[in-house]
Amino acid sequence: MSGEKCICKMNSVLPGQENQTPLNRMGLGARGLNGNQLKLIAVISMLIDHTAFLLLGYGLLPAISADAYRYHIWRLIYYGMRCIGRLAFPIYAFLLVEGFLHTRDWRKYALRLGIFAAISEIPFDLMVFPRRFVSLCDWKFLWEMQNVFFTLLIGLLTIKSLDLVNRKTNRNQSLTFFLCLGILGAGSFLAWMLKADYDLVGVVLIALFYQFRQDRVKQCIMGFIWFFSTLGSGRYFLGMAAAFLLIFCYNGKQGENRGKYRYYLFYPAHMLLLYGIFRIIFLAF
Repeated sequence: MSGEKCICKMNSVLPGQENQTPLNRMGLGARGLNGNQLKLIAVISMLIDHTAFLLLGYGLLPAISADAYRYHIWRLIYYGMRCIGRLAFPIYAFLLVEGFLHTRDWRKYALRLGIFAAISEIPFDLMVFPRRFVSLCDWKFLWEMQNVFFTLLIGLLTIKSLDLVNRKTNRNQSLTFFLCLGILGAGSFLAWMLKADYDLVGVVLIALFYQFRQDRVKQCIMGFIWFFSTLGSGRYFLGMAAAFLLIFCYNGKQGENRGKYRYYLFYPAHMLLLYGIFRIIFLAF
């Protein structure tokens, strides 16, 4: 969901990375995965996850609950698909930070996230609360949960604020520390209050990716420790671990950037499609 154009050559070194080894700075090196490939993996992972969430979790599993054997088999499939789905958010959070570091205009980036947060809210509510609305005309804003674009937007504003503080107060380490802690707390609280998807866990993960942006190894280790310790369970361990392994494989290149809005549009579009399938199969218009 980043997809911002670089203001520097794709193989250049960011300020502060001059002394970093290629392994730390670029993961597995130039032959790894580019940003476009990571986004594609995240999109496929998200589709698998949401398919399981809605069509299996709200549809098939309740429908076959009386058949113990079938229910057990499909329940295993459900958790397997949700495990694959754990790849998506860490990759999106990482690419958000990469987009921020290379964007020409962070304000346009934030505006784009805000627009798609608004566009995606109805499809998100329909998918998360599929039995709440008989039709689109019944939709009303729900405070129970907001879509992930809100989390990404708050995360972007948080790391932009952290960046400004680091630039303005870099000679006073104590002041910088407490200001950064306050900013992170405010961003986390806002995400929690809005009940944005992944809420404060997501904002802190974005901040960790930003804080350790000079060292890919630390990004992956600290990110995984935080993500798994707050949201993890044994059944999702492999999916979460795979997400950070893929991030480690990032080669620092953007890749082809044709139709950069397609990844933004896919988010609301696929939720509407899944909701339509759910209504046709399980609610029988």
